[in-house]
Amino acid sequence: MLNLNARDIGDNWSCQTQGQTRGQTRGQTRGQTLYHIVCHYLFKYFNIIIIITIIIITSAVLLYKGSRKLAHQFWYNQPVNFIINRNTGIRVIKSEMPKSTKWTNFKNISFYSLYDKDFSLEKIQKFLTHNYARQYMYAPLHLSAYLRGHNSPVFIGCYTADINNIVGCVTAYPLNIIAKNAKIKYVYYVDNLCVKTDMRGKNIAPQMIDTLHHHIRNNTDVTKVSLFKRENYTNNYIVPIVCYNTSLYHIDNWFHTKYSLHASASVLEVSKQNINLLYNFIYTTTKFEVLIFPELSNVEALIEAKQLFIKILIVDEQVSAIYMFRDTNTLYDGVKCIECIGSINNQKHKQFFVNGFFYVLEDLYSKHNFKILQMENQSDNRLITKNITKKWSPHNIVPISWFFYNYIYPQQSPEKVLILA
Repeated sequence: MLNLNARDIGDNWSCQTQGQTRGQTRGQTRGQTLYHIVCHYLFKYFNIIIIITIIIITSAVLLYKGSRKLAHQFWYNQPVNFIINRNTGIRVIKSEMPKSTKWTNFKNISFYSLYDKDFSLEKIQKFLTHNYARQYMYAPLHLSAYLRGHNSPVFIGCYTADINNIVGCVTAYPLNIIAKNAKIKYVYYVDNLCVKTDMRGKNIAPQMIDTLHHHIRNNTDVTKVSLFKRENYTNNYIVPIVCYNTSLYHIDNWFHTKYSLHASASVLEVSKQNINLLYNFIYTTTKFEVLIFPELSNVEALIEAKQLFIKILIVDEQVSAIYMFRDTNTLYDGVKCIECIGSINNQKHKQFFVNGFFYVLEDLYSKHNFKILQMENQSDNRLITKNITKKWSPHNIVPISWFFYNYIYPQQSPEKVLILA
């Protein structure tokens, strides 16, 4: 039997404690020694470590920039606002006249006005119909309406391999712009950029953009800035003016119950006779950071051609809201589509504004047989979309980006932007 008295236990505990203390002391001493060694070498080689760190970070940034430039070689040689440049302020990028580049091609690309005798707009319309996109049918039979009524030149570009063979086309027409802290008053909207299906991937689109910019700068001094809209745009190397999603809805089952207006409200359809009411309201509204819209005479031409439908909600003899719709000239599986470009709410009661939208849409649905709605989720359309999604889900969502060409401007939130184009 093991027999230990209290003294034995105390002596044994004391020895253990002393051993643990000496072990801890040795461990602390080793730790302190290691700490001093590390500090010594850090201070001794501090400058070298900093230099190596800077080299690694700089190399990583250069590699990233280089990879982006290789992936988007054309755009990185154009005057656009790149995210990696971290530009600030609001200004034109290049005020001087552009120099010719490898993408400038006046040999194959010619420009026309709407009234040139040797030019046929019908050929452009047919070309767009056959080459625009395969998942739906685009038939711009009223293209001329978008190109008429402007106070500055309109440009129509054609890329031809020979006299009768159109390989690509593009149009550009001026729009008014009111943007806070921006000095420019006009931009050229680049639209209908299309390349023949079997000729894509051959740098034809970049040549048309670059050559169009040269042509605009050399033939008008209205503005140095252009405007682009990109669909299905997910790359984030250019700072956009605004990004949002466009939602598509089937509206066949939306109007089983008719929508009605309050007794104090009525809807006025904008026409030549009352269009000044629309423009007076647009020019006096201050809720948007960026407002881009056509000349009054162009809007008149679009309304006359039934390409644009603008409705004003009047409440107690005051403008309460404006709803702007456009015929997309597009068939999805043979079904007509109408687009709500934007809207302006001018009253406190949001539900009143939303109810007015459904009332107007129901009227367009019944009169023009539009069965698909495309909602551009900018301006006050976002209030309407929030209400729509409580009942219905979109069958397709397309990311949209708008960006300036040759201009630096900070990105805006969608509810602060209204682009009528």
